[in-house]
Formats: sequence, C-alpha cells, structure tokens
Amino acid sequence: MRNRSMEWKCTLALAAVLCLALFALSPPSQAAPAKARIANAAEEPSSYHWWERPKVVQMLKLTEDQVQGLRAATKDDIRKSGDLRKTLKGERDVLYRLLAADMLDEKQIALQSEKVLATFLMVLRIEADIQLKAAKVLTGEQRRELLDLREMSQERGRKRPLNRRDRRPPLGEDDWEE
Repeated sequence: MRNRSMEWKCTLALAAVLCLALFALSPPSQAAPAKARIANAAEEPSSYHWWERPKVVQMLKLTEDQVQGLRAATKDDIRKSGDLRKTLKGERDVLYRLLAADMLDEKQIALQSEKVLATFLMVLRIEADIQLKAAKVLTGEQRRELLDLREMSQERGRKRPLNRRDRRPPLGEDDWEE
C-alpha cells in the first residue's frame, strides 16, 4: 500500500514538473513576432527556423544554393514537426483541463502526462533531425558561427525579463488585501 502511494506521489510530482517545464518552454509573451511565427508553423512550418531569417543568412554568409538546400533537406521534417506541435498543444490542453477539474483523477492525469511527455519527445527528436540535416548543408566554419550566434542569443535572453510581471516589484502584505 505504501509503495502504491509513493508511486502516485511520484507520478503527480512528474506531472507538476512536466507542466512547469512546458510553461517554461513557451515563448515569452513580449516576443509577439516570434510567438506568431511559431503559432503559424502549421501554415508556414519553416517560418521560425534560422535559415529563414535574413539577418542570420547574412551573418553566416549562406549562399542561395545553401538556403535552397536547407529548405529541401528539411521540408518533410518541418511539416511533421508542425503536425506534432499541434498534437502536443492538444495533449497539453487536455492535461491542463484535468489539472483544473474539481475532482482530480490521478490516474488520468498520470496517463495524460505520459502522452504529453511522449509527444514532446517526438517533437524534440524531429527538431534534432532537422538541425542535423541543416548542419550537413553548412561548412564547418558556418556551423561554428551558428553556435556562436545561438550562444549570444541565449545570453541576451537571460538578461531580459520574461514578461511584465518580472519587471514589477514583489508583492507586499498589503497587496493581497482587497
């Protein structure tokens, strides 16, 4: 009995961590253009990949043949990725509804968490395949430059607040009262 209880607690903890991770992976609300590109990925699935950004193409000194090669090499996987992202969103929505229910069904939450996690892993696998195919089109120097650009982008992202709440002062005791 004790092991079963511990198993459920671990499952619920996994679901909570998964939810937090999924919230953390969502694009920041202030980045409307990027969010719009990702939201429209089903209609224009390649619109959020780096080789579609003119500034990155210029910085990496990609040729038109390379850009066309990137598009051709990744077209099918990008479509699959867009489909999987739609599925992931649907599975996450189901999980959120289960977590918001008046009566929590731990078994259903655990099963749905597994579905979300499995779909998320499929998205990551497809994205890794896309990046591998893209890397094969680049020269060694371009791959190193791309890595540098990613690191700079991540560093900039760490320095800015994620949303408006991060810019507000912390709530004091008086702020909770009506």
